[in-house]
Amino acid sequence: MNSPTAPLSNPAPLIPAQGKTVTEVSWGLKPFFESIDWGAPEVFTRNLPKPTTSKSVQVCPAAVDFDARYFVIKCPADLTIRLILDENAAPTLQTNTVPGSSTKRSSLDSSATLIDPNDWRHKDRPIIQIPTPYVFLSEDLVYLNLSPAFMDYRSSPLPGMTMNARFTIKTQPNQLVWSFEWHDIQKEIKFKQGEPWFYVYFESSDPSRKVRLLEPEQSDHLLY
Repeated sequence: MNSPTAPLSNPAPLIPAQGKTVTEVSWGLKPFFESIDWGAPEVFTRNLPKPTTSKSVQVCPAAVDFDARYFVIKCPADLTIRLILDENAAPTLQTNTVPGSSTKRSSLDSSATLIDPNDWRHKDRPIIQIPTPYVFLSEDLVYLNLSPAFMDYRSSPLPGMTMNARFTIKTQPNQLVWSFEWHDIQKEIKFKQGEPWFYVYFESSDPSRKVRLLEPEQSDHLLY
């Protein structure tokens, strides 16, 4: 006769390991040589009417997810730059030329520089740069992408292209620099204060993660 056996207890359920669902990115502002009201990066949003159907584009998950992954850096002051040629055809910058500008000539204007013509991508397309105090850093392997404000419509197109950039922000907090390739040098570069200037987008090893920006007071120990 077989010996009785003890009933088997139900095995403990397997609990999946909890991975990260959010990538945290610290941001802050390095000291700037003149006081300007540099605003916080803002999640890109669209001012859209209420959707009329459940299939309206503004509620499409794919479109909504794409938009929500971009952060907007707004122009902190009125910016107007013209390119002038001297009698030797050497280019120089003339800034803040609009009468009645909401701000007097600021460091945003005066910090615009024309890079060496030998470093241009095309001999007829000057490249200018404006440094910003924005810095970003993450403890994860994250790449920052800087791009033009391509989802914001401009009634007056820019006379060239904001240059893209991509670099890692895990090793050190690089300050962002706005670079612009000037195609139509007869037209001025013009931004109004508060207008979208450029975007930043963050990519990590897990594309499904959202990004959460940490406020400067939460991230000083990482940035400085």
